[in-house]
Amino acid sequence: MFVCLCGGGGPGPRGGGRRAAGGKGRRIAWAEDFLKRRGALALLGAALMPAPFPFKVVVLSAGYLRQPVPSVILGVTTGRVIRFGLEAFLAVRYGEQIVSTVQANGALAGLIMALVIVAGGLAFYRWKASSRRARPPTSPSTPRSG
Repeated sequence: MFVCLCGGGGPGPRGGGRRAAGGKGRRIAWAEDFLKRRGALALLGAALMPAPFPFKVVVLSAGYLRQPVPSVILGVTTGRVIRFGLEAFLAVRYGEQIVSTVQANGALAGLIMALVIVAGGLAFYRWKASSRRARPPTSPSTPRSG
């Protein structure tokens, strides 16, 4: 959704601060345009995302695109207040119920989580193996640009 997530364009050996050519250029242009038009809203949405979401990349992209500082502060602060306020409300409201449920069903929940993790790992392994088989081999006579 943002510049660094869309395949480059940032500083580095391949990006160099320029837009990439080809299909990646359209995605980067879209991300730049989206962040410039809806900067605070985009940052608010990123601030609401749970932990695995690469929030730092979004904020760095906003800096790279010279997003106005008040817009960044407004979007990040509003998103974080909403997210952590909602988490605090849920913890106060349902905290005791969650603790008692986990204590009563902890072993079963642990077993189910372990099975889900193993099934997810196997599915990921099969997906990666099938994508390697489906990819056509590159010919050694074609020089690679880089």
